[in-house]
Amino acid sequence: MKWYINAIKHYDDFDGRASREEYWMFILFNGMFTVTVILLDNILGLHTILKSPIKEIIYGPFWLLYAIFSFLPNLAVTVRRMHDAGKSGAMILVILIPCIGPIWFFILMATGSKQGKNKYDLKNIQSEEEYFCSNCKIEMELTPEEIAGKKYICPECGTSNEIDDPLENKHEKEINLIIKKHSKTEQGLEQYYINKCLSKEYSEAEEIREWNSIEGYSKIIDPLNSSNNQLAAIEAEKLCKVYIDFHHIYQWRGLALKRMKDYTKAKEVLQEGLKKSKSLFDLCNLLGDIERDLGNISEAVYWWSQGMHLQESLSQRNYGGSEDSYLFLYYVAKGLGLSDSADAFILRVDSIKPGQIRLNENEANRLILLSRNEKDKAMGNSIEVVINKLVETYILPKARPERKLIQLRLIN
Repeated sequence: MKWYINAIKHYDDFDGRASREEYWMFILFNGMFTVTVILLDNILGLHTILKSPIKEIIYGPFWLLYAIFSFLPNLAVTVRRMHDAGKSGAMILVILIPCIGPIWFFILMATGSKQGKNKYDLKNIQSEEEYFCSNCKIEMELTPEEIAGKKYICPECGTSNEIDDPLENKHEKEINLIIKKHSKTEQGLEQYYINKCLSKEYSEAEEIREWNSIEGYSKIIDPLNSSNNQLAAIEAEKLCKVYIDFHHIYQWRGLALKRMKDYTKAKEVLQEGLKKSKSLFDLCNLLGDIERDLGNISEAVYWWSQGMHLQESLSQRNYGGSEDSYLFLYYVAKGLGLSDSADAFILRVDSIKPGQIRLNENEANRLILLSRNEKDKAMGNSIEVVINKLVETYILPKARPERKLIQLRLIN
């Protein structure tokens, strides 16, 4: 209904853009109201003003008034829909072409949004993305004004949320700003990376559900443990629609895709989980593991840093966590020659889960070698700063052992 009202409000706007959802929701409600006024005319016997070519239905004054009322909003939203598909508003005239015209018109109206900026005004573009509160994770239905303003307030918890520009990659935008600020100096990019790693960019909400509370979890776990990763990914995708805010589903699906070496899709799934789930640290750690597989140590350290920030916020509230981020950063520190930091990380690993939890020899040596090679690159010094600062901030001040967590372990 909000899209119908929005189209009525913007009856005179022939310059902006309208998404498929906005257009087709307007058509749906417009059709419902049209049928309603036609029925009203027939029930009241008002059929003497205007007759339809179809003898069974008589159009009357209520239909005529509504047709006049909805004509401009209908025309305007159709023109904006053409703009959103990257076409001129004049393309609506194709509907007048005999036979193929209506089919062509329908295809144009069903065409997805043309991504990126075009020559048409972007002020009324409506994103088809889903929006979730960053705190309580409930799905939000936003008004066009909220989308245009890039901010919205959650009605449940009152949290103020910001919307990333869907037409521009967030990380790319931030990097461009840093480059401009520092005149493309290498030092500027290094400081940007350090700040990004040491800033807590995600919030962890308490998750009291256990992984084995998921109905049908064995349909995912059993294939994962038997290396039937394709089946595990399919079953996890099904459960994502049921447990929309449960991180384990995204984690299992991402792990299955990672093992299949479909890294792009795996990252998409995990990023989706970061938007929707309550608990996030396992997703960050797995994103780091994917970047490790790809040889991107600086990106891996960023994600493990985020996982560590979230893990530490859990320990402050005295409920569980994972040793993964500390374990991976232990090998990175070892490869960079930071022996004191490496010792601090491995002590934390053993305090969280006693029993010599380590990577297998091949994986450990590969991560150490990748980190050692990074030492001589531009970002090597930045990674060292991040490693030492994480130890200084989180590990050295703590003397008490971490609380143990019994959790599911999936062998990579």
